[in-house]
Amino acid sequence: QIQLLGRLLGDDQFVGRVYEVMAGMFEDDDDSRLDLVATADDWHELKISGSFSSALYRRILQLVSARFSIALAHVDRNFGLELADAGDNVLRDLWLKLFKM
Repeated sequence: QIQLLGRLLGDDQFVGRVYEVMAGMFEDDDDSRLDLVATADDWHELKISGSFSSALYRRILQLVSARFSIALAHVDRNFGLELADAGDNVLRDLWLKLFKM
């Protein structure tokens, strides 16, 4: 699956569709808002990270990683990644449409 995902990440249509889905996830979820003040006030996180920019980077990475994992689990449901990588353009186009829904 990792090799399959590696191939798909080189496909602009696949990456674009995953981006659209993840962007929608961020728009629909208030918990995914990046709160700069909360990050600046989180002394524990600042101490671990060493700087505000590092703490902010860690928060962004955490938010994106969590959403990507959810999107990937959704994509791979019922061997969806294999369908997305199928040589048949009709199946691939159908998969791209279904994944957007």
